[in-house]
Amino acid sequence: MTNHWRDIKNTDLILINGANPAEAHPVGFQWFMRAKLDRGAKIVHADPRFTRTSAVADMYLRMRVGTDVAYFGGLINHVLQNNLFHDAYVRNYTNASFIVKEGYAFKDGLFSGYNADKRSYDISTWAYESIPPPPSPGEANA
Repeated sequence: MTNHWRDIKNTDLILINGANPAEAHPVGFQWFMRAKLDRGAKIVHADPRFTRTSAVADMYLRMRVGTDVAYFGGLINHVLQNNLFHDAYVRNYTNASFIVKEGYAFKDGLFSGYNADKRSYDISTWAYESIPPPPSPGEANA
């Protein structure tokens, strides 16, 4: 489990991947059910096996063994392409807004900075946003 029970109790959507918390964490699973029953949270369970967790899930996604990477790639793509994330939360409570420079893009199968004539990339936008470093001791008084 990577989330605290408090987070699970207060969520709108619980995504469980390849785990069976109904049996592995029966005491903690009460918070999944409280979120579902009290808050109307949806439980989505993705696993090759149908388990007790699957039985109480609102949606069971049966995947083939070994297809986790394709599943997560498709899930991430769908969320990003359809703007299905809480933008304000991501910007204010995660480091996502600081990860990639503003000019970075991916369009029509090409990353930003592509020069068709040279068939090469200018990778200056392929970096993390950062604050300028503080001046060195000699520069501070100059």
